[in-house]
Amino acid sequence: KTPFLSMQLLWINLVTDSYQVMNKRVFIAIKLDKQVVETIGKIQESLKKAGFTGVLVSKANFHVTLAFIGEVNENELQIIQNIIENIKFDTFKLEINNVKKFKNLMILELDKTEQLMALQKNIVTQLKSKNIKFDDKPYYPHITILRDEKTPSFEKHLCIQNDVNNIYLLSTERINGKIQYVEISKSR
Repeated sequence: KTPFLSMQLLWINLVTDSYQVMNKRVFIAIKLDKQVVETIGKIQESLKKAGFTGVLVSKANFHVTLAFIGEVNENELQIIQNIIENIKFDTFKLEINNVKKFKNLMILELDKTEQLMALQKNIVTQLKSKNIKFDDKPYYPHITILRDEKTPSFEKHLCIQNDVNNIYLLSTERINGKIQYVEISKSR
């Protein structure tokens, strides 16, 4: 290698390493109580026993997305953390009312309660005010429990509640070959 080529490769490695360190793929979400996670795990098991073929979502990854943001740099991450840590809302109940097929997913559908919808609207309003880009499609609150499900249609009524005391800024990370959602910060 020539000295010039070695310097170019070093520069490329430095840029690539800093990109990986600086940018994170993030979203704002509600994490679920341990008891609710276990109940959802039993629902997954029942679906698998009934012949559903989708890929199970890990229990550790159950959540309700409030805003999907995507790739952010360090400066944007600090702004989003500030929003999360300073957001105010009263504790409320998340109401899970159906398990159903949605596109190629099996999901748990949530009631669009006034408190949930106001919280989500508050978050996206604050993101917009700080010029943070996010997925701005209409909000459909749900919890994904199976991916790549082939069943043509399915729906069953449920009644599960989860107290919402905090919201979380989570990053998507690959750890030991598996996708995991890692907490960066939380409200309150």
